Amino acid sequence: MQIPREYDLAKVFELAARGSTVAATAALVASVIHDWVYLSRLGLAFSDVPTSLADHGRSALIWLPPLGLGLAGVSVYELLTKRIEGWRTESEIVAASPNPRFFSLFRRSGDLVPLVAALLTIPAYVLLGGEAHGLQLGVVALWVFFLRWVYAHPRSPLTRIGTLALLWGGLCIILVMFRGSADADAALTSTSPVRIITMKSDQRVMRVTLLRTYEKGALVKRQDEPQIEFVFWSEIESFKIPYTKHEPYVGLLCRVWPSGCRAPNK
Repeated sequence: MQIPREYDLAKVFELAARGSTVAATAALVASVIHDWVYLSRLGLAFSDVPTSLADHGRSALIWLPPLGLGLAGVSVYELLTKRIEGWRTESEIVAASPNPRFFSLFRRSGDLVPLVAALLTIPAYVLLGGEAHGLQLGVVALWVFFLRWVYAHPRSPLTRIGTLALLWGGLCIILVMFRGSADADAALTSTSPVRIITMKSDQRVMRVTLLRTYEKGALVKRQDEPQIEFVFWSEIESFKIPYTKHEPYVGLLCRVWPSGCRAPNK
């Protein structure tokens, strides 16, 4: 029996391979941007830390999954909304409402949300200062409003697919840059994970906070001195990792009524 054209497995595998290549390339580019912001926030540059493409690919495994889950959640929300609306166009939804004029204004009022968010967060940061993380919502909102404004012009050469590509591409770059900055700020204040390393040259023992591991060494923060140091693997004699005993999860009922739960075996 001949397989219908729409179920041609060869086409499916070909599209999957192309999609995987594009996704891997995009993830690598995003990881380079993330690491550039991360190192810049620490006062370093790529010239200070010997990194490779493999290091950037490994870095993506650290920060990409949480960000990917967030974007996946937004995509699921959009698909759910489209399914509830029956995949109808905006004009079809407005025409089917009891009061099309009011409903059209109500639907378009959502365009004001990004503008209001940008007008509130960006001037507040410029005038009052604070952490750069607060700018994330304003920059995202400003980007969304800008693309909506460009696409709304009747002579705009952008298609809907092109606008969506620019929208998601810009959002990904913005989120990756702010994620790199947030990771660096968290690294500067973090005191874990703790590692104890012994140097080969003088048998010096250092208690450090591990920030990142790379192909040629590790980026660590000294706990006895306020400085960041890159240590080559070839210079390390031993690498000790303190550990804590695993404790079972205590359920909500046991927290409220501890006497009713049997103590775990020691």
